[in-house]
Formats: sequence, structure tokens, C-alpha cells
Amino acid sequence: MEQKHDQNPKLTHFKALQTYLGMVQEIPEVVEVRLGAQNELHTIISGPWDDDAVCERVSDVEDAVIRSVKNQPFLFLVVNTQRIPQDGIQEQLQSFGELVWKR
Repeated sequence: MEQKHDQNPKLTHFKALQTYLGMVQEIPEVVEVRLGAQNELHTIISGPWDDDAVCERVSDVEDAVIRSVKNQPFLFLVVNTQRIPQDGIQEQLQSFGELVWKR
């Protein structure tokens, strides 16, 4: 019975997203998660542009999802709002896809 669930793409998609959101919300610098058209999962962070520690914590969450969800469907991408020109930032963020979660 479990194998049938593993072969259900919608269930796999939901499980991966649910697992990811549950974990990434614990990182205070994560402000939004957006889902792009090709299953790119854009994690929007806010913090110093050179703070690699935040990206490493997000990467640890990505690795946990990859290990826990068989055939997880996402391409994980991190976007730091400090690296985006503040003029038109909302339009730029919207271009990353549908808002899935926001702090």
C-alpha cells in the first residue's frame, strides 16, 4: 500500500512541500516561500547579503526533505531580498511564482 502512495505525484508533491514548510518556518530570516511554474521552490530570505549561515540553514532543510521524501519534486532556490534592487521589489518577488507561505 505504501508503494502506491510513493508513486502518486500529487501526494509526493504535497508531502515534500508540507515537510519543507514545516522546517523552514523555524528559520527567522525566511520571509516567504514561492512556487514557480517548473516546481522551483523559491525561499525568500532577508538578511545581510554576505551571511552564508542563513543559506546553510536553508540548505540543511532542503537536504532533510530530499532524504525524507522519495522522489521529491522541487528545485530549491534561495533569494536574498538584500540582493534585489529595492525599487520594484514586490514585482520582482512576484515573478518567482505563487506565494505559498509568508511570515
